[in-house]
Amino acid sequence: MSDSVDAIVVGAGPVGCAAAHALADRGARVVVVERMERGPASPFAVEWLHPTAADVLLRWGLALPEGGHVRGTGVSMHLADEGHEPVVVPYRRGMRAVSMPHAELVDALRDSVVKRPEVEVLTCARVTAATPDGTVRLTRDGQETRLRADLVVAADGRSSGIRRALFGHTPQTVVSHSAGVVLEGPGLPVYESFQVASEVPGHGVAIYSIAPDAIRVVLDVPPTHPRPPALHAYLHRHFVPLMPEVLRRPLADALAAGRLTWSATGFRPRVHYGQGRLALVGDAVGHIHPILAAGTTLGIQDALSLAAHGSAEAYAREHSGAGAATGRVAMALYRLLSRQEPGTAQTARMAVDQLRLSPALRDAVGDLLTGDEPGAAHLPVVTAFSTMLGIPAQDIAAAYGPDAYLLSRR
Repeated sequence: MSDSVDAIVVGAGPVGCAAAHALADRGARVVVVERMERGPASPFAVEWLHPTAADVLLRWGLALPEGGHVRGTGVSMHLADEGHEPVVVPYRRGMRAVSMPHAELVDALRDSVVKRPEVEVLTCARVTAATPDGTVRLTRDGQETRLRADLVVAADGRSSGIRRALFGHTPQTVVSHSAGVVLEGPGLPVYESFQVASEVPGHGVAIYSIAPDAIRVVLDVPPTHPRPPALHAYLHRHFVPLMPEVLRRPLADALAAGRLTWSATGFRPRVHYGQGRLALVGDAVGHIHPILAAGTTLGIQDALSLAAHGSAEAYAREHSGAGAATGRVAMALYRLLSRQEPGTAQTARMAVDQLRLSPALRDAVGDLLTGDEPGAAHLPVVTAFSTMLGIPAQDIAAAYGPDAYLLSRR
């Protein structure tokens, strides 16, 4: 291996592999550095890839596991305590999502990356330093190596050491706790849409199939939830009724067996995108609440954009405003669905009614979730909807492009 390459990607998760593919597509010689030999083994880490991310991964040769994935058609939102039917936001033009276990996605992506002659993957290697001049120090098999590149890509996730070295500690705001479980067995329905249901005050659930006989359930629990021994009764009381009837008994059994895995769920603004020759992508930039399953799709879009811009400087300059706006829009949607804050219950009812009544708004929200480039034709309805959510028009301008704010004022 040469000590000088075109690009070094730190991290071989879905976003790092996407960055390696996108850069190789443009003729770059790429070295990918990854701590782990294979993907994480936890069966509870699951991906829902919205269509633009799914489509590009399939073009790069992603091998979908036979019988171990589901193609999704849209997102369903339901305010369970209102007694209304769910509002379905379909993906347009026949686009489809992909849902599958995280470990299988990582392994399939790494297999596709290593087949590329432009890419070299170094596993069981740890980056100890990376600097804006494109220098990376890493250790592997007890040996330290120094590499230089025109572009260094930090795809090393939420706890990114590269982000901390560049910009210091940027704390996340913990907004809830997530309790996840996979329900398995014959006779379970197959959900082709990503199901989100919420109930006042601040209890939400996401439901989506990951295989024909497996369903991922994520409970979004307020941080003020009780601790054991009262926790089991609390979860049963608030979350089992939110489930479709066919899933209530399986979830109750999972709660009784203590099969949930817990994590703090937070928000870190997507503000810093890089410095010098060093670029951040995906969760290394920042992260949003996972209840709308947009994080990996957003990270893959980062990787594609970085490759298109060709330099960390141009990429960071272009995205610093729009990325921060995307995070704020996503968090506003989360607060709408979770309804933890005073006054948001009425806003949630109004917003869901708007979605129900307006095909144009459903198209616009579908494009946002899909990862499609939003069109100016959506601006009037999106601006009105965002104002309802408390998002400043300037943020919409940042997310939609330089002419958006003027268009929204006409």
